[in-house]
Amino acid sequence: MQAFNKIDKTFLIKSAIFFTLCIEVTSVPLGIYFPVYGNVIGFIFLTLLLIDNIKYSVYAVFLIISIFLFYFIINYSYYINSIEPYKALAYSIIALLLSLDFIKRDYKIILEDVFFKYLIFIAFAFIIGIGIDDAGGSKRIQGFLSEPSALSLILCFLFWTYLKEKKYKKLIFIIIITLMTLSLVVYAQLFLFYIINLLININFKTFIKLIFISLVLFTSLLIISNSDSDFWLIRKASDAVVYSLSNGTEGKNTRAVDLDKLNEEQKNNSYSYLFGNGPNYLVYYYGTRDLTATTQNMQSIIYFNFGLIGCLVAIVWVLYTAFKLKNSVYYILFLSTVSYSLINTASGIVNDIYLYALLFYSARLLFSVNFKHKVLNTF
Repeated sequence: MQAFNKIDKTFLIKSAIFFTLCIEVTSVPLGIYFPVYGNVIGFIFLTLLLIDNIKYSVYAVFLIISIFLFYFIINYSYYINSIEPYKALAYSIIALLLSLDFIKRDYKIILEDVFFKYLIFIAFAFIIGIGIDDAGGSKRIQGFLSEPSALSLILCFLFWTYLKEKKYKKLIFIIIITLMTLSLVVYAQLFLFYIINLLININFKTFIKLIFISLVLFTSLLIISNSDSDFWLIRKASDAVVYSLSNGTEGKNTRAVDLDKLNEEQKNNSYSYLFGNGPNYLVYYYGTRDLTATTQNMQSIIYFNFGLIGCLVAIVWVLYTAFKLKNSVYYILFLSTVSYSLINTASGIVNDIYLYALLFYSARLLFSVNFKHKVLNTF
């Protein structure tokens, strides 16, 4: 730790975060794929940098460990046969440490800087044929994350930040990278962020906006459902809309199918509906079964891991955090993490860590009377 102190700590934190964004490398022209595990290196590095913060939140650590032990009691076989619950415990501690550092440093500025430089880096990599996804028949920018949609959190955060701050040159770059993902999830998250922001800041004017948007959205969905385009992206959107409108009898929607599978699994255990199966159990569940899909939104994960009680706690906690951070520098970051988690889980903890950290951060606001944080006007 003394060696770290001789170097600017903020620079080291930025470096650690950058490493977390390097999960794997793909090179389509050469047909190469290999994992680089930069996320593991980054999180270990980040933990070492922030470990001193743990002395400021002993009670929170005790609560996290207590929940961990509770699920050990009700589902001990899972803890014996899998490493996943221990990974979840480690991620929780890292998120807690990060949330405590949110108090000391403005992570809005830190993440803005790291994310923008990361996008420049992967843009150059894309030009030379590295970090490309061609699963849909088109070459899409992926960077060093698991898939193009994993860039959604970064792009959403930077898009709304630069729009708010009128940094139009950088905004144009973000729009270009966004279009290069060819990802419905990325596009949907930008829209979902806007809707959530309207709901949080609801008044007569925003209510009228929501009514108008709902009518436009419904009309657009009807048009898409009747589309016979051969372009894979439009066809994929059409299948999802048809699936929803036909109540699952036609079309295709992997997220809805996954949720049905989870509901069936929950029926196998009497405690699952109320308490769930334990932290990170969903990863273990899919890993021990011949299933190629995994659930793709946070609400399904919480329901499967922590049951109805966990869902209720999560809803209250997220709503509290949203209104608590409404006038803070972390407002855009928080809405970006929430809108991302509602529709996607690509790259897992690499993106989700900021949601967990902000939830811990808001809890700190609740229990610390003298806690102060900077203020930034909302939209």
